Amino acid sequence: MNQPPQGTSSINPRNNKIELLDRMKKSNTILYLPSGIGKIYIATTLIKYFGGCLTKQMGKGRKWTFYIVRSETILSQQADKLRSHLQYIIGTIGADVNTNRWSSETWNLILEKCHILVITGQAYINNLNQGYMNINDANLLIFDECHLAVALHPFQQIMQVYDNASLKSDERPHILGITATLINKNTTNVKDELINLQNTFNSQIVSKLNENIQVFSARPKEHISLYDEFILDDELKAIIIRVSKIIKHLEYSQSSANLIDGGPYMTYIATWYFIIDVEKQKKICNDKDKCMMLFILNNVSLKVKQLMQHLSSLKVTDSCLVLVDQQKTAKYLNNYIKEYTQEYNLNNILSDFMDEAKDQNEIKYKRRRNIGVIKKFNENTINVLITSENIEDIDIYASNVVITFDFPKNFFSYRESKGRARSSDGKFIIMVPNKLDIHKTHFEFILMEEEFKKFLEEID
Repeated sequence: MNQPPQGTSSINPRNNKIELLDRMKKSNTILYLPSGIGKIYIATTLIKYFGGCLTKQMGKGRKWTFYIVRSETILSQQADKLRSHLQYIIGTIGADVNTNRWSSETWNLILEKCHILVITGQAYINNLNQGYMNINDANLLIFDECHLAVALHPFQQIMQVYDNASLKSDERPHILGITATLINKNTTNVKDELINLQNTFNSQIVSKLNENIQVFSARPKEHISLYDEFILDDELKAIIIRVSKIIKHLEYSQSSANLIDGGPYMTYIATWYFIIDVEKQKKICNDKDKCMMLFILNNVSLKVKQLMQHLSSLKVTDSCLVLVDQQKTAKYLNNYIKEYTQEYNLNNILSDFMDEAKDQNEIKYKRRRNIGVIKKFNENTINVLITSENIEDIDIYASNVVITFDFPKNFFSYRESKGRARSSDGKFIIMVPNKLDIHKTHFEFILMEEEFKKFLEEID
């Protein structure tokens, strides 16, 4: 057996985790980790516990552990995390690899070499459907973001194969589902959703990591921040309509940014980025442009001004997460914040944003950049991070302030956003236009949250 690679670290269990781990070893489990912290510890501990068959010879009791993820974008990241704590050989396979053309010999070469495969759900279900492997060739199936297992999702299809297999209980792979949310975006009945999730994975939800960390232990103070909507005059309306038509004609991806929402400055910045991407080789920003930018800093929507009021009250030691609907808005807002803080010498605001890859060629670069940004935020080198709720793998340790720049679209969004304010003195600020009546929706979110909490308390 190969020795652990240089730099491999071990994780020492705390006494208050032993009961949880014993429970997970005995039965299939869905582990709810709102912060995401502890995921790799749990996964590696179970892999080691069930790992006796991973090193046996092919055809003589050899089995494999599959760490199943939703997409190719996180394959390498999760594999690297596992490698840092395990001595096994770990491979990666994504749905972007055309495994349909692989022969059984190709699969056997990979399986002979690897003990653990970090694999997308689609690649694994393709493997099972083509008959190159059987479900009982796995000793352990770990589903990352298991709450996605609805309708025709590959996670759901894999579990259907699991359920339909004519196997004894001791022949079936052990199941571990891991999730930071438990629910999906279209949830309307929380209890039914959670029961269905348990049934899908033949598992019980566990919501405590240890005796001191419980779901909802951090209850941030919730504030509704009202602002007056920006009203366009006829001249600005004409400009925005013209720009929108041009963007629509070019079918350009950055048209997702809301040009009206941020006022003239945000429209200016959106257009500025648009020009950069269209004419990448041209120098487009000169001193005159800079002067214009500074001149119109205060000519933004009341929504952006309201955001700046919240940010201006931050301390350098705070950790503030600003969540937006569209990832492009994060870029424009960050540009404005940097210009604003520089012009008015606000040293208490240090911001950056999570970037989104537009195509496969950008994924590796943007992932490296985002990892660096998250590291700066976790280390408090910056104290404001702007991102959309949809950006993948925001592994943030703790935030004491969360601001939703746009009202949550559903309970999933509300719960996901609020759950990121995890410190004991946390603030959760929801920005809402004055004319929007959100009281009924907000009340429904609160009721659903109480139902969510009650269900987890009952099963624990």
